[in-house]
Amino acid sequence: MIRFEKVSQILKRSIAAGVMISIGAVAKLCCSNQIVGNFLFSIGLFFICVSKELLFTGRIGYINNKNRSEYPLIWTGNLIGCVISMILIRTAKPELISAASTIMDAKVETDIVSLSTLALFCGVLMFLAVDNFNPASSGTLKALGIVIAVMAFLMSGFEHSIANMAYSVLYISNFNDVIQCLKVVIISTIFNAAGSITMKGLLRSNQMIVENVRGEE
Repeated sequence: MIRFEKVSQILKRSIAAGVMISIGAVAKLCCSNQIVGNFLFSIGLFFICVSKELLFTGRIGYINNKNRSEYPLIWTGNLIGCVISMILIRTAKPELISAASTIMDAKVETDIVSLSTLALFCGVLMFLAVDNFNPASSGTLKALGIVIAVMAFLMSGFEHSIANMAYSVLYISNFNDVIQCLKVVIISTIFNAAGSITMKGLLRSNQMIVENVRGEE
């Protein structure tokens, strides 16, 4: 059982992360140049890492028996942050609804197998980006890791569950849209997690093998 104080802290930090991802999504939607837009989107993850906020896709790779109860809270907080931010954006910049709808139309029409695969590889990239953001890396390497990973998943059309939350708020106009967006968000959440956890396992296993080999030399 998580204490109330910790629940409050987790929700605050995860809501902040949802807001930051939403800002990145808005920057992308406002930009007519795809490459520049993808670059600007990376500011969301960069400042999440700098300020140590809680983003589901950046944290899920580190899940264990002690912290697993925190992840539903992180996901919920990310959702709250996205919903609040994008409702305000929807009112202030209604012209972005069209751009978000173009993005979401393609997502809701994607078959489940393809959607799952694209989300899996996004999870891989998100773990690599966040895992690279550690004290052993230089400031330049940390920033490059974030920018390259984010631009790579966007250019590749990979599915990021929290970004999908943000786009969905602009896209939804009826109950059927809610159902379709929930499908996209839930599937991308599950397979973002699978990709991140799998990549962590592979990297840690490889590190152990290398250390064992060095120990035998």
